[in-house]
Amino acid sequence: MQLRRLLSLFFLCLFCTFTLSAHPKLPVDVSILIADLKYSAAEGVKICEVQQGVLSIFRGQQVGLPHTSGNRILPGQDGKIISNIYQFLTQFPGPYFLTLTNESQWGRTATQHHPEWRLFTNLLTLEKDPEFVARGTLMPKDPHNLFDYSGILLCNQQHISNCAAFHSHYPGFILVDEASRKYWADKYKMSCLFSKNETLSHFKPKWKAYPKEYHKKLANQIIQEIGGDRFVIKPIGAFLGDGVIIVDAQHLNETLKYILNKSNKLKKDKDHSYNHWFHDQERVFIVEKFASSDPISVPHLGGKLYEPTIRVAFILYYTNQTIHLEFCGAFYRLPKLSITEPGTLNEKYKDCSDKSYFAEIDPEVREKVQNELRVALPLLYDQMLEDTH
Repeated sequence: MQLRRLLSLFFLCLFCTFTLSAHPKLPVDVSILIADLKYSAAEGVKICEVQQGVLSIFRGQQVGLPHTSGNRILPGQDGKIISNIYQFLTQFPGPYFLTLTNESQWGRTATQHHPEWRLFTNLLTLEKDPEFVARGTLMPKDPHNLFDYSGILLCNQQHISNCAAFHSHYPGFILVDEASRKYWADKYKMSCLFSKNETLSHFKPKWKAYPKEYHKKLANQIIQEIGGDRFVIKPIGAFLGDGVIIVDAQHLNETLKYILNKSNKLKKDKDHSYNHWFHDQERVFIVEKFASSDPISVPHLGGKLYEPTIRVAFILYYTNQTIHLEFCGAFYRLPKLSITEPGTLNEKYKDCSDKSYFAEIDPEVREKVQNELRVALPLLYDQMLEDTH
């Protein structure tokens, strides 16, 4: 473990001196991403999931994060993450266009606080806008320089099915999240990126994909191949924690048998962690070694100890053959129960989305996490850029 720490610090110093040069198939890119991770002083950062930021509403930052002192829920001191993202992107040439629903948190934030971002419901309505067409058809003088483009478009994944066709019509626009598109709703593809770089692999809990077919030796196979005494079972294409089950080695076999052998009982199970598997259509699923985080005391929840998940929002962008990283906010996501209360492993270690179950991250922990992510995230992005298209 100490060797990994020294290696991380070495790479961190390297990154502080030299920007990472990649050779991707895209000339430029801007990607908004989030990472859900565990952090402990002993193990450092363990990244559990990475996904496109536009899929998140950052509920913890929108309702106001509880302070770490006192029992009243007060507005978070870090500001709203979506606003931070919009503000950062305006350093690049405008105009700035969105094709997101007005009812979404992203749409409401733009309408209420960022009038420089123009909101449209879909690409068809956007293409009727004269300014979009005029600016989008301008060729950048240097396609490898983000600052030579004529505008930015942030849109839903479904609104543009063919990026190459979009660029042929509108070469002047930066299409946000292009490098991360192929990993949308696919935990398997995203996890595979961590396996392509030895340094990067240390930031991911040990994991493996298995065919979604139950057999009596499957649990023992998982225990032998992954190791540890707790595991996280994940579907590869679900959101909001659906299908995610934390289970110990003792109960792994019965859990696998229950979720992989579809039954009427499974279909009627009220817990989305389980009934998701009745409807899951993927051929494989992921099992990951359980990663712990250092417990924190949460004053607004009675000072009880919780094992949090840390959600970090960030922007990775690629210009002039150089990768850059910008952090946009972070906060704790908490499980339903503290580690001292009786309950299931899911209730005690899987974060929930209830509005009270968020907390402001400790500044010292945030700095330690960001220092490690400054090593991991550019390496991850480098893999995305190389694999694009």
